[in-house]
Parts: sequence; structure tokens; C-alpha cells
Amino acid sequence: TLLSNLYYRFAPNWVAHLQSRHGKRPNNREFNEFQVDLATTIRCNWRGVVSYQLTEPKDHRVAFHVRLDEGRPEKPSTPPLIWP
Repeated sequence: TLLSNLYYRFAPNWVAHLQSRHGKRPNNREFNEFQVDLATTIRCNWRGVVSYQLTEPKDHRVAFHVRLDEGRPEKPSTPPLIWP
């Protein structure tokens, strides 16, 4: 089995992610499967992803995801106390 995982950032807000598997099963059937994701930041913390997946036997899937991510965790305003 040959596995590949490629990640490429086109711009600060656009990312492409490709995953693929190629090989042969024990019953001598070859397989070629892959998934492509294209992700972007829509506004502030809104994330959008379009996915295309091909699995054997010839199953094509397309998915659209939109989600609201949490922002960065806030830094504590005061340093933590070591001793009570």
C-alpha cells in the first residue's frame, strides 16, 4: 500500500489537502482511493470546506461543511500563583 498526504497553502485563507491510498488487497484486487479538501476562512472564525472523495468500488462523494470555530484562547490577565 502506498499512502500520500499533501498539504498546500495557496494564500493565508486558502488550503488544499490531498490524501490518497493505492495498493492491492489480498484477493488481488487493486484499489485507488483519494480525498481532496479545499478549505477557507469565510469571515473571522467561519470556516468553509469543500471535499471530494473517491473510494472503491467507484463511490464518489462531495461534501460541503461550514462551521464557526472558537477564537484563540485568551491569555490570563495575571500570572498564575505558584504558592498559595
